[in-house]
Amino acid sequence: MFVRHVQCRWLTLVPSLQRILCEWEAVNKYLIVDLSKLAIENRTESILKTKSRYLRICNLLRVKETYAEIQFLTNAEPLFESFLVLFQNQEPLIHVFYSEAATLLKAIMSRFVKFDVVKNCKNNLLLDIDVKNKDHCLDVETLEVGGHTRKTLSSP
Repeated sequence: MFVRHVQCRWLTLVPSLQRILCEWEAVNKYLIVDLSKLAIENRTESILKTKSRYLRICNLLRVKETYAEIQFLTNAEPLFESFLVLFQNQEPLIHVFYSEAATLLKAIMSRFVKFDVVKNCKNNLLLDIDVKNKDHCLDVETLEVGGHTRKTLSSP
């Protein structure tokens, strides 16, 4: 699903993503089963199969990882929300930006970097942490991806 970078405020999409998760089965049934049946009945199946957007959506719905990616995004949203809310104020906040950005970066990094590595690092050295160093990274089993995401990924 994460195919390319787009200019989008994805955090504003979280309510929509939460709704998609709640209605996942219904969306799948409608797009993959019901719409196909309707197209066969109306003899428009050949037209439906040429619609690239429809085909792309159906292909994504069939892949378990799509559901997990949506769960991951909704799980990660709280990390960013307080940061964004703070900086949507009208008052000047440049004096707190550095410390708030460092706090946000630490929170993000703590999801995949060992706690001691992040905790013991001063704010001005956070970018010097070698995240490709396996000694600094959490094991796959302990990565913070969210309980629902982990359950989805571990299910057959």
